[in-house]
Amino acid sequence: SGIDGKRMVLISSGEFIMGTDKTDMENLHRKIGTVQPLYLDQHPERKVFLRAFYIDQYEVTNEEYKTFLDASGFMETPMNWEGDSYPENLGNHPVTHIIWSEAWSYCMWARKQLPTEAQWERAAKGNHLGGAHFRQIYNSGSTNDVGGFRPNSNGLYDMMGNVYEWTRDWYGQYPLDGIVSNPKGPSKGKERVVRGGAWHSP
Repeated sequence: SGIDGKRMVLISSGEFIMGTDKTDMENLHRKIGTVQPLYLDQHPERKVFLRAFYIDQYEVTNEEYKTFLDASGFMETPMNWEGDSYPENLGNHPVTHIIWSEAWSYCMWARKQLPTEAQWERAAKGNHLGGAHFRQIYNSGSTNDVGGFRPNSNGLYDMMGNVYEWTRDWYGQYPLDGIVSNPKGPSKGKERVVRGGAWHSP
């Protein structure tokens, strides 16, 4: 664990299938209100090799983010906080309303780093070469306590729900062929990649 004391899980080295070749044949994106057909951002399906890495078992909570702010002197608080503290009774909910640079600053303080998009997907899919293991549906109308649902086969919580999660990578085109080893996103871009789902995801 880093300076924040959060438990981390070792994800073993190896290959996994990243992305998908599925297409949105039924135009489901129109029903759920997304701009483009589903799956396009995940093309093409490809085999990826990753070195072993560690990733936090749980999302960062409001209480943990407050510890970071108090210890580091970082001045920017999340937009949904009142003054310098999080809403009452939400200490164990994941921190929200932070931009990429704020998530990155937390990681630097904790002596960690954000995962690459490939690392995030490998961790989310669990210890299997195939598809992801999804959790129960979040129906509460808001975020939930971190770790309130069952973990995936890697022992990680809330990868497919609660809140979206930042990755280190810039958004851009995936490699088109061959086995990719320890991929990183484009060297520059306009937008960073977020992964997972949130409590309001369709």
